[in-house]
Amino acid sequence: MGCRVNTGIGFVFVLTTFLLLWKWEQLSFNAALRYISQEKCAPGASQYVILLSYARSGSSLTNEIIAEHPDVFMYFEPLHNLAKMFGLQQAEYEAMTNRHLSLTRMADYDLLANRVIERLLTCDYSKLSRLVSLNHHAYEFTLTEQLYKCVNRSKTPEEETECLRLGQERCRQKPVRLIKTLRLSVDQAGNFINSHSCAKLIFLIKDPRGSHQSKAKLFEHYRQSAADIQRFCWRLDKDLSAAIKLREQYPDRVYITRFEDLAMKPLLASKRIYDFIGLAFTEKVSKFVYDKTHAKKDTSGYFNSRVDAYQACYRWRKSIPLKVVRAYNDFCQQPFSKLGYLPIHLTRQLRNFKVPLLTDGAVLS
Repeated sequence: MGCRVNTGIGFVFVLTTFLLLWKWEQLSFNAALRYISQEKCAPGASQYVILLSYARSGSSLTNEIIAEHPDVFMYFEPLHNLAKMFGLQQAEYEAMTNRHLSLTRMADYDLLANRVIERLLTCDYSKLSRLVSLNHHAYEFTLTEQLYKCVNRSKTPEEETECLRLGQERCRQKPVRLIKTLRLSVDQAGNFINSHSCAKLIFLIKDPRGSHQSKAKLFEHYRQSAADIQRFCWRLDKDLSAAIKLREQYPDRVYITRFEDLAMKPLLASKRIYDFIGLAFTEKVSKFVYDKTHAKKDTSGYFNSRVDAYQACYRWRKSIPLKVVRAYNDFCQQPFSKLGYLPIHLTRQLRNFKVPLLTDGAVLS
């Protein structure tokens, strides 16, 4: 009987010791992260910038504006192929449970996405997966097109290794590395911010009602139920809360902004983004921004130009169904109040462009 008691006491002792050691390791790890993150970015060190947003929220234009500076090396949507790889797992989960499985809440995806972000921003291409190097978005930009073509035509592992080495060299020539992505949460981006003192986050948001209608026009089979809208509003509120908390910790390294502000005052908003990153807003960049937002004619697609960017930003008011607007009114109350997006309840108000839908946001940078 005494032996059993001693064994029990011994087990409790071992378990307690293990938990204390584990807790000590966690505290040490967190303390190390705080120490790293509180270090100042050394003068002349490479800058890492994550531009995080949602689909049809003006992130492509914002990305183009930042990437126009000659000191910026940009990678556009590098998580695209990785996200597609997890699509089947999401579909199977939803078929079995009749519940949505968010990509950014999948532990395996989270781990792999963090590795991709780390390797691209630090220009470590030595073990870069073909899921990244052969991302079709890389083909659309001069800086990453060379890597895509080189890897695509390589016939041996040695040839591919040489392609990655050359791509890494090109990346390291630029002092500012930018990743624009939709396929990441603010919490995930925060992990990188915590571990790199030279890392910054730009969290870009557009009125979800406008993004909704833009997707409905662009994608023929796009449908969103009230449950989908509720889920998006939950994600937006969670991301926004995380961004506010992260900014409290790093006030000079987290920037929260609305696309409507860029569309209304493109030069001023662009300059503020450049100031945040630490880039000179040159005359060449200024002309680029003006030409993109005051073009001779509207163009379509991801990388478009607008005759009047502000009017284009609110064109969704002409066609969005009132029931969709009301669903966003109901489910997005908290993020709307923080960001300055006003609810609207009547069709005549919705179609009347003189009725404002925007006020100063309480949480904007």
